[in-house]
Amino acid sequence: MTSPVTAPTTATKSGLITNLDASPIVRATSGMGGAGFLRQRRGIITPTASQATSVLNRMVRIPSNAIVSKVAIILDAAGTTISGNVGLWYSDSTNDGTSPQNQGNLTAISSAFFASALAMATFTYLPGTDPANVVGLSAPVDITFAAATLAFTDGNYVPSQSVFPIWQAVANLLALQTTPVERD
Repeated sequence: MTSPVTAPTTATKSGLITNLDASPIVRATSGMGGAGFLRQRRGIITPTASQATSVLNRMVRIPSNAIVSKVAIILDAAGTTISGNVGLWYSDSTNDGTSPQNQGNLTAISSAFFASALAMATFTYLPGTDPANVVGLSAPVDITFAAATLAFTDGNYVPSQSVFPIWQAVANLLALQTTPVERD
C-alpha cells in the first residue's frame, strides 16, 4: 500500500460513520446505509403511434417513504420521434393513503424529477449488443440522476438526496430552488 503524497491533517465523517461512532451507536435504517431488503418495481406500457404528447403514462407506484436507488429504462422497439420526462405524480388510487384532494391529480409533484426530454430511441433493446455500445443497448439504462444538472422549479434528483425517502428528497430539493426557472 502506498501512502498519499500529502498526509491528511483532518478527517471528515459521513452521517453513517458519525452515527456508528456515537455512544450509544445509532443504527442506520434500511436504505439509509443500513441493511434491508431491496425491492424492485417494473412497469410496462404499450403506447400507440397516435398517442397524444399530453398523455401521462403511469409506470410504477412507489410508497412515499421509498428510498430510490435506481431508475432505468429499456424499450422493445425504437421510438424515434418520442421524447419524454420521467417524474413523480400523485397516485390515483383511493386505497393507498393518498389524500382525497391529490388522488388522480394531474399536476406533477415533479414532472422531470429523474429525467427531462429524453429521446426514447436511445433506450431501444438490440439483441447481442454491448451495454457500452452507443448504437444499441442490451440492458436497461440507468437514468436515476439524468436531470441532476438541470434546474427545475419543481426539483430534480441529485445523488446527495438518494439516501432519503423520496418525499424528503423532493422537499429538500424544492427548498433549494430559489430562482424560478421557466420550462416549455
